[in-house]
Amino acid sequence: MIVIIKAIIMDLDDTLLRRDKTFSEVTLDTLKKCSAGGIKLIFATGRGTSSQKLVPYNLFDARVMYNGAIAEIDSETVYSQLIGPHLYCPFILEMGRLNLRAAAEIGGIHHANFNVSSMWERNFVISDFTDMTKSAEKLYVILNNSEDEEKINKKLPAELYAHFTKDSLALIMNKKATKVAALSCVLERMNITLDEVIAFGDDVNDKEMLEKCGTGVAMSNAGDEVKRVADAVCRDCDADGLANYLMAHIL
Repeated sequence: MIVIIKAIIMDLDDTLLRRDKTFSEVTLDTLKKCSAGGIKLIFATGRGTSSQKLVPYNLFDARVMYNGAIAEIDSETVYSQLIGPHLYCPFILEMGRLNLRAAAEIGGIHHANFNVSSMWERNFVISDFTDMTKSAEKLYVILNNSEDEEKINKKLPAELYAHFTKDSLALIMNKKATKVAALSCVLERMNITLDEVIAFGDDVNDKEMLEKCGTGVAMSNAGDEVKRVADAVCRDCDADGLANYLMAHIL
């Protein structure tokens, strides 16, 4: 049976975006052609509001952010799975006692136990985590070495999970906040099934998305663990891999 592709889902960093956080006119033109042909465009990223500076929001029909904690169609939030302060405050305080740098991202502000600007350009405040009232989209901890993964897992509340990235970060999420869970909500609203979707990704947090969507495509710059679950591998993110695959197989 021939399945018509109705949506394209793409991770941002090292997938749609090149390593320098830009994407080419070739990729932009290819996505516009797909959109003009009636295919929905959706990005699914671990990023939050920082994605606004990297991609044109009006190009996309939906956005999945914070690894699936938030999903939006146009300006409407259709999925939300956050982390309450009763969970993240004790956890981040414990990270501090272990000499680990940690933060909670809340509405684009990074509430941290360290100077975030020493690593990235982010809006941040140093917090002692004693009077927090708002829920967080995600938490993160900077890994100093591989042993830190075990330390984090031992202190992690049962309601949360940790994703360890290839960039030495631990992203901490609500267990209900996954890319697939958020995408399933978005696609149901659009009357599209997972079988009618092609997904692109490069990191471990994209594995489930590549496995469960009709066609999962790993970037050639992805790790072997990601490539093993994909249906296909396309060119490197710096070589317009996503655009070239779409031109060859979809357009």
